[in-house]
Amino acid sequence: MSMNFSGFDKEFFMDLHKIAQDIVQKMINKDCFSDAIFNEHIKNYKNLSSEQISEIKRLAKVMFKRTKEVMLTYER
Repeated sequence: MSMNFSGFDKEFFMDLHKIAQDIVQKMINKDCFSDAIFNEHIKNYKNLSSEQISEIKRLAKVMFKRTKEVMLTYER
């Protein structure tokens, strides 16, 4: 049985989360979150709806912000 989470089933949400993680990793390497970097990398993933891309971007922003906060904690 699939759990519903914000209109996505759990497995599909995890797929979107993995895409966001891949993109965030590239942004961490460049030390910035930018729409240009996001757009450059999101086009590698075919057949995504605009709603899915928006959700991935939202996830990526949250993940990037949290990752940078954690990195700053370890730099102190």
